[in-house]
Amino acid sequence: MKNLDLNGFIIAVGALVRTKDGKFVFVRQKYLPSLWESPGGGVYRRETIVEAMVREVKEETGLDSHVCKLIRVWISSQEYKILSMKFLVEATGGKPMPMDPDGDAIEAKAFERKAVPIEKLRYQDDKEYLEKMAE
Repeated sequence: MKNLDLNGFIIAVGALVRTKDGKFVFVRQKYLPSLWESPGGGVYRRETIVEAMVREVKEETGLDSHVCKLIRVWISSQEYKILSMKFLVEATGGKPMPMDPDGDAIEAKAFERKAVPIEKLRYQDDKEYLEKMAE
């Protein structure tokens, strides 16, 4: 499918996924297997942001979910112009395992908050959010 383009911006979503028992789910991608990251990706044309978030979580983690709240919005203009939104998402069912055999995710794992390998998280905003929760 083709990504949604809004006046030259690609729209992307990311999820900080929390399970019902308070664990956080991160994925390893085949293009950067040494780091863990929050699941996410592009919003397709004719897809709402919430639909994209639920789809990306399912594809990359195998979990059913619902969006709880918006955590962060930012614009990246390095290689591409990207409008990104990060959401806190609650897992509602399933087991952590990538669902798309042709996708980029190679592993999905749920961590206790204190056991999240902070030094191996790809995104700074995930680190900051988890550290705020520890306070």
